[in-house]
Amino acid sequence: MIVADARDGMEYPMITMDNGSDPGYRGLLAHEVGHNWFYGMMNNNETYRPMMDEGFTQFLTSWSQEKIDGKYVASNPAKSKYINKFREPREVREDEIYYGYIRDACLGKDPQLNTHSDGFNAVL
Repeated sequence: MIVADARDGMEYPMITMDNGSDPGYRGLLAHEVGHNWFYGMMNNNETYRPMMDEGFTQFLTSWSQEKIDGKYVASNPAKSKYINKFREPREVREDEIYYGYIRDACLGKDPQLNTHSDGFNAVL
């Protein structure tokens, strides 16, 4: 697997492009490697069944971050001593999986599982 430094994350067969800032790239790297593995091993069509592809890679992202950094999200300290003093740690599973789903569900942006990838309204 080749990892290239880029502005954003994207996977291609045997190459992944990730934002090169530490520690933020760790989850992105795991996510993009997950896309490569799931596509290659399961031979799924990620445009026809995106929920399988993204669902698995979201699980893999949180699982790998917990294995690499522990239960809490790794982050750089803030420049403000006040913020560092009162900042509470965020759990990886909640941050990577639950909060995103709850946010989308509350906004009514949780599409059906069998939605084709063209049916999602992505904001770029």
